[in-house]
Formats: sequence, C-alpha cells, structure tokens
Amino acid sequence: MNQNNRSLKEFQSFPFPELDFENQLGNKYIREEITYDRSKLHSEFQTLHAGLNIQQKQVYELMSEGKIVLAVASSGIASLLLPNGRTTHSRFKVPVTQNDYSCCDIKVNSELADLIRKTDLLGINMRLQSEYLNILETEKVYKLRNWILDLGNGNLPTISMFGEQEPTWIKIPDDYLLQPKNDPMKPIVECVYPDLENKYVDLNYLRERYILTPRNDCVEKLNSYIISTIPGKSNIYFSVNTLSPMSGGPNIQDVSPR
Repeated sequence: MNQNNRSLKEFQSFPFPELDFENQLGNKYIREEITYDRSKLHSEFQTLHAGLNIQQKQVYELMSEGKIVLAVASSGIASLLLPNGRTTHSRFKVPVTQNDYSCCDIKVNSELADLIRKTDLLGINMRLQSEYLNILETEKVYKLRNWILDLGNGNLPTISMFGEQEPTWIKIPDDYLLQPKNDPMKPIVECVYPDLENKYVDLNYLRERYILTPRNDCVEKLNSYIISTIPGKSNIYFSVNTLSPMSGGPNIQDVSPR
C-alpha cells in the first residue's frame, strides 16, 4: 500500500497497528529506494555492460554505491517497465487538474520531501536500449529520443486541422508509424513478432517482445489475433475460484479463504 501512496487509515473497518512502526524503521520512501539487490544488479551489469550508454552507466554506479536514483515516467504503462518506477504525478503528487497556481502537494517536513532532498539522480521518462543495435539502429534510437524530447518541450511545429484557426496538431513522422492498410493488427504483430509461426516456441524470442495497449479490450483482440496465426489446435482451459475436496487431503473448510 505504501508504494501506491495509500494507508490502512483510509479503511475504517480495518484495525490499525498501535505501534509506530514507521518511526522505528525510518523513512519508508527512502527504505523502498535502497532495498534493491546489489548482487543481482552487479550480475546484470556484467552481462549488459557493453550495451550501456554513459547515462545508464552513471545510474548503475550510483545504485551500486547504495545511492538513491528515482525513476519516473509520464504514463502508467511506461512506469511498469522501470525498476521501482512511478508516474510523475504519483511520485511528486502533481495535481491532475492544473491552473496557473498549481503546485505539487509535498509538505516541507514530509518523508517524501526528505526523499527528494537525499536523491542523487532523477530520471524522467525512459529510452529503451539494446546491446545488439548496429550503428544505423542506434542512430534511429537517438533520432526518436530527440523527437520525443522536442515533443515534451513544445519545440515541434504545429498545424491546423478540421478548419481550426489555431494550430494545435503535431504531425508524427511516417518513420515512427506503422501504416495499417486494410488490417490494423497485422503490421503491428508482424513488426513486433517477425516469423512468429516458426518462432512461437522460442521462449527467449517471446520474452524480448511485447505490445503495450491502453485498454484491456485491445489486449483481448490482439491475443485472439496472435493465437489465430499460430499453427496447431487451440485448447481452452477453464479455471475456478473454489476448492474441490480431495481424498485424504485437508478439510476444505480449513483451507478456504475467509
């Protein structure tokens, strides 16, 4: 609950511990940011070192020294891809509805303020990088990175559409788009999962690829489409949320959730 900025105090029906555990254990926000596995981090560094850029090496060096690196992203989906990632709004309590007088709801003497003061590096948004990119692909990544930065900084030219007098639209370069043609899902799946019909049994091939969607109904449609392209007979497995009594096993009343 702490990671989602929630507390048991919000639920009146739940008992709240009388002991002041938070004071005994220290700042919960700082505790969350320094409890990563340094040995695992070192092992990953040995494998990925060749593909790290200067900024990524700096992050590793700070974290290996037990220092605090805050990773935040502009969207919830992007934050899931970051270690201990949060959205900017969640981490810094940025109000959703803003005006000229809006400010982050961070108290001066709060634990969150203490965390920010002790933070050594703040990383906003993200850029994916791979050790297997060639020079041409690396240049494309940097070009896309700079375009996203210009987008966020408001440096891209705007155009008018649909008879609007004020230009408020931004044209996305064709290089960053997949043209849907007649079937919008086919080019996405073929781009992310090339040669899927022959590689769908390769676990490493599947681990290295994913498609992010904003809605669950999009996930269902994509799953159905991808499964339809895989050769072989499909099977449907049903699940239940109740326990079945077993011969010689424990009494079902003793193991059922309360």
